Amino acid sequence: MSRVGRPNSGRDSGLTLIELLVTMLLLGVVSTLVVTAVSQSVRVLTQTQDESTGLNDAKTVLDRVARDIRQARSVSCTPTAADPDLCFKSLTLWIDADSSYTQEADERVTWELQLNADGEHYDVWRIEGDPTDPLSPRQVQASSLIVDVLFKYFDEAGNEIQPADADIVNFTMQYDAILDRGTERREAAFSARLRNKG
Repeated sequence: MSRVGRPNSGRDSGLTLIELLVTMLLLGVVSTLVVTAVSQSVRVLTQTQDESTGLNDAKTVLDRVARDIRQARSVSCTPTAADPDLCFKSLTLWIDADSSYTQEADERVTWELQLNADGEHYDVWRIEGDPTDPLSPRQVQASSLIVDVLFKYFDEAGNEIQPADADIVNFTMQYDAILDRGTERREAAFSARLRNKG
């Protein structure tokens, strides 16, 4: 019986070392390109999510703080010897809800920051009534977002003054949803007038 097929040319029909090395090199180049593309896609997605989260939460805080400032009759923050920066890091307003021109305990609204569990971000709290009373209504307006805030107080002429005499409140907030990932710190600021000052 005779064999049908290719005549034996004296060469083994397997891969040579050169062919194997070229194949491995091509696979390495393709793998590197794929890993780079996936890595860049993940980075872009992270930045987009970080920016979106930051913008949405910052807008919520800014809108609500601005509304409270515009409705307020006065700023009632007094720095203490223990905390001289109290009025720059928190905001206490008198919002005369019943238009009695008499400041009542439940008409006080305080915006303050509380350090989050991660040790880098702050939760923004809106507290109605006495902020030292645990029964006062409290709402978290933003969580794990804010890095820093600053309140400044001005008169009608634009001079920086004590909070109790303020006509205008400037609010500056730095936010970053995830530190050291995605976008860098962003800053949002606004200025609002106490429209009901009296």
